[in-house]
Amino acid sequence: GVALQTNTNIGFINFRPTPYITEILNKLRKENAYPDKDYSCAICDRTLEELGKHGQTRLQNWVLDHCHDTNTFRGWVCHKCNTGLGGFSDDLTIIERAVIYLKKHKERLNETNT
Repeated sequence: GVALQTNTNIGFINFRPTPYITEILNKLRKENAYPDKDYSCAICDRTLEELGKHGQTRLQNWVLDHCHDTNTFRGWVCHKCNTGLGGFSDDLTIIERAVIYLKKHKERLNETNT
């Protein structure tokens, strides 16, 4: 698992990988080359230039995404998309519900604007 450290003053959780997870991530990094400068996120299709246009340095690096069940490499994604996947616990059912939720809101907006 991943050890968690809660920062209640700021209201977010910092993930502190266990030594086992760190070892897996290091192995996956060695086996999967960091993307070149022309790469865009596998999920949102944004480039590092687009992601970091407001000077946010933590957004200007690709994140190694891996399956938490099998500890296998899935791909390189941006920080925002990696956080999104983590927020949904990599659960397709929850992600599908989120899509339905967003679509319903958009439909309501379209109904009120016509």
